[in-house]
Amino acid sequence: MMTQRQGGVGIGVYVVAAIVGVLGGIIGTAIAISFIQTSAKSQGMKPGAGPIAAIGRLGVPESFAPIVENVNPAVVNVDTQTEIEVEVPSWDPWWWGIPFFDREPRTERRTIPIPGRGSGFIVRDDGYVLTNQHVVQGAHNIKVRLQDGREFKAQVRGQDALTDIALLKINAGNLPVAELGDSNKVRSGDWVIAIGNPQGLEHTVTVGVVSAKGRRAAAEGRVYQDLIQTDALINPGNSGGPLINARGEVIGITALIQAEPRTVGLWGFAVPSNAVKELMPQLIEKGRVTRPWVGLNIISIDKLPPERVRELKPPVKEGAFIHEVIAGGPAASADLRRGDIVTAIGSKQVKSADALVKMVRASKIGSDLKFTIHRKSLTGKWSKMAVDVHVMQMPAVLPQ
Repeated sequence: MMTQRQGGVGIGVYVVAAIVGVLGGIIGTAIAISFIQTSAKSQGMKPGAGPIAAIGRLGVPESFAPIVENVNPAVVNVDTQTEIEVEVPSWDPWWWGIPFFDREPRTERRTIPIPGRGSGFIVRDDGYVLTNQHVVQGAHNIKVRLQDGREFKAQVRGQDALTDIALLKINAGNLPVAELGDSNKVRSGDWVIAIGNPQGLEHTVTVGVVSAKGRRAAAEGRVYQDLIQTDALINPGNSGGPLINARGEVIGITALIQAEPRTVGLWGFAVPSNAVKELMPQLIEKGRVTRPWVGLNIISIDKLPPERVRELKPPVKEGAFIHEVIAGGPAASADLRRGDIVTAIGSKQVKSADALVKMVRASKIGSDLKFTIHRKSLTGKWSKMAVDVHVMQMPAVLPQ
C-alpha cells in the first residue's frame, strides 16, 4: 500500500514537471525568436525575413550555396593511371596437362595499369592546378576534368613530398580560379567547406568547422606538420581538393583522414594554404623545393612515454629530444647525439619539436645555427653546452 502511494505521488510529480518543462520550452523559444527578431531589426532587416534569415545575418549562414557556386568551377577531378609490374601464371599449351608433358608451373612479369582518383583546384587562369603529391605520385598518365566537362592531359610541373603538394599544368587558358586565403587567420570554430570527388561522386560538398590547428599526423611513411584539422566529412577521393572558409577563400588542401577505431570519430586534415603560397614559386620555377636541413629526427619532451621520462630525468620540461641523428648530416658533423635535448637556437627558446623544425626551415642554407643543448653523461649527470650546426640543403634522398 505504501509502495503504491509512493508510486502514485511520483507519477504526479513527473506529470507536473513535464508540463512545466513544456511551458518553459515554449516560453524560451518565444524569447529566443523575439531576441533574434529584435537583433535583426537593429541590423536593418525586414520583419518578414523571419528568424532563419535573422540567424544568417547574425553569423550562422542560412546557406553555403553562394560560396560553393563561386568556387565549384575551379574544382577539378584528377584521374591517374599508374603502371605496376606483377607476376602472373603463364599460359601453357593444353597438352601440358597430360601427365607425360607435366612441367613445373611458370610465371611471367606483366605490367598492369592501376587507376587512381583525386581532386584538385585551379590556382592560375593559365592552367596551373594544385593537388596532393600522393595523388599523382608515380602516375604515367594524368587527366584533369573540369566542372564543365572539358578534359585535359596534365603534366606534373612540380612536387614536394614533405608537404604532400603537387602542381599540375594543363594546356588551357582563361580558367576560373580559386583564391588562396591566409591560413594564419584561421581559428578553431570557423566554418569550413570541403569540395572534392569522394568515391567518384564529383563536386561533393561537405561542411564543418575547424577543429584545431597545428596538428601533426603520419600516414603511409609521411609525417605531416602544422595541419588544419576539421570535422567536415572527407573521404578517399577528396585528396587534393580545397578546404574553403566562409569568404570563399581556400585555406587548406585536404590531404588525409584519420579514424579512431574505438569511437565513431572521423577527422580530416588539410595542408595550410600559407605553406602552399610559400612553395609555389619554387615549384613553378624549379619543379621542386629546396629547404634547409640539419639531419635530426626529434620529439617534444612532453610527448615522450612516461617511463622514458622517469628513466631520463631531464633537467628541463620543454625542448626537443633528439631521437635520431642522421648519418652524414650536419648534426652528425657537429657531434650532436641521440638523447641530447635542444632548448634554444640562438636567442630563441625551443619549447617543442615543431618549434625547432620551424626555426630550421626559417634559416638560410649555408648559415650556422647555435644550438643550446643538454647532454647526459655516463654517470647520469646533465650538462649544458652550445654547439654550432652548419645548415645544408635537404637532399632529395636522405642518407640511411
